[in-house]
Amino acid sequence: MQDHEMEQGMDMGSFEKKGKRFSRREVLVGGLAGAAAVALGVGTASSAGAAALRSGGSDLRRATRATRRASKAGQTITWGLSAYPTSFNPFENKGLTAGELTTATHRGLLAYDQHGNLVPALATSVTAVGDLRYEIQLRSGVQFHNGASLTSRDVAFTLDAMKEPSLAASLSDYAEEIQSISIESDDTLVLTLTAPDASLPSYLGTPYMPIISQKSDLASGNFIGCGPFTVTSSEEGASITCTAFDAYYKQGYPLAPAIHFETLAESASAVEALASGEVDIVDDLEWADFKSVQSNRNLRLLAHGGPFMYLVFNTKKEPCSSPQVRHAIGYAINRALVIADAFYGTGSPLLGPPMPPSSPYFNSGYANSWSYDASKTKDLLAKAGYPHGISVTLLSNAQYSYYTDIAVILESNLSAAGIDVSLDLPDWATQETDGISGDYDIAVMGSAGEVNDPSFLSLFLQGPPAFQRSFGFNSTQVNDLLAKGLRLSTVAERKPVYDQIQELMIEQAPIVPLIWRDQAYGARSNVSGFANLPGFLTFYSGYTLEQTSLV
Repeated sequence: MQDHEMEQGMDMGSFEKKGKRFSRREVLVGGLAGAAAVALGVGTASSAGAAALRSGGSDLRRATRATRRASKAGQTITWGLSAYPTSFNPFENKGLTAGELTTATHRGLLAYDQHGNLVPALATSVTAVGDLRYEIQLRSGVQFHNGASLTSRDVAFTLDAMKEPSLAASLSDYAEEIQSISIESDDTLVLTLTAPDASLPSYLGTPYMPIISQKSDLASGNFIGCGPFTVTSSEEGASITCTAFDAYYKQGYPLAPAIHFETLAESASAVEALASGEVDIVDDLEWADFKSVQSNRNLRLLAHGGPFMYLVFNTKKEPCSSPQVRHAIGYAINRALVIADAFYGTGSPLLGPPMPPSSPYFNSGYANSWSYDASKTKDLLAKAGYPHGISVTLLSNAQYSYYTDIAVILESNLSAAGIDVSLDLPDWATQETDGISGDYDIAVMGSAGEVNDPSFLSLFLQGPPAFQRSFGFNSTQVNDLLAKGLRLSTVAERKPVYDQIQELMIEQAPIVPLIWRDQAYGARSNVSGFANLPGFLTFYSGYTLEQTSLV
């Protein structure tokens, strides 16, 4: 890993012109700190968070373990955040840590369980009636954090609010497709859509469509939810404390009295804090630390594949306004080197659109669309009108080391293909801001689909400015196909549509995929109930905080 080792010795100050690099050690604060109905049945409170005695051993050992469990019951969970959330707005998809806070404090009509199954939450059922209507039956006895009871009017208020541009809702398109809301009673309402959408229930289960009280003050950012915890204190950039909501709709939950989130922005220091017992769980564990966690009998590694790394572009200015240029860049990248140096040998190359091989919408014909061939990049650039190469600013960040590692590798790869690169490595928050405003030519990005439905591709292909997608990209052909895919219901009907979308993703290169990667949490062995959700849903693992406890 020569390139990686060399990068570790570089003076990172030269890369930090827009933001500060935070060390986990520096900011560690002390203390705890169809007519056919598609229906979801009534859910019951899960007992997955309850501890179970291990079999075997003497009665004395069992009694000792039971005593230890009892002594830890009811303890506050201390969580190491890889970055302080850049937004407390639950409707915005602002990355992993913001999503963790949202899943701790809010709930929507549906949710995902620890196995990745779509399950009831505030709704006991969401039933498709014909092609355009969904009937929603609400759970009785649900209270918001202000003590008010959940009614159909709160759901209508929320879905209407999501249409407001000022709310910056990531899934505003799904609210916009609701033509009308009919309130049948306090606990029953009917949504009528402008066009069929087979994917809507999947999105109702994401954290980005929470239901808030109609008493919420959107202008001030006072979003009144009904999740298992409430935010009781916060120190910007450092920590957030959430306390259990006594009136949470699942009786007996949450199991922990509180969760204390501490910002620990460097993976190695987070592992030290985890090993010493200063924190109980850390998120976004980096690949260099996998082995040290696995080798410590007091710790557990919770890792899943699903997320991927890719490049986005500013498509509003030259040279990356040219699809030929974007496509050419895909051949300049040594993805094997990215895996070896930035991800310590974990992951796999992603040479085509990011459709998981396990998906029925995967097409092997598109899976090897890019190879590592710098000479091909040069030839394609010349055909695009750039025979002498191009100059670009490459945006990544210095807060997450793998983002920095990827940027350094790409600088070398692109230079070998005749592309002059200027690195811009601020902190994560600044990268988000620059990504939204288009202050870059090329940017390194990591994400996952919001749902397992193939409509997840829309996150990367359409919508208002967002750091997860290329700035200014707008293809009428792609947009029309995405809309068509939502109107169809069976895999047989939908697959040809998503095949066309994937073909256009190669041709127009709105993103250039890099690699599939693992997403990992580290936890102490006495943490019970927490689960890393599978595949794309890994970023929703905070849903299991309600059943998490120390045993």
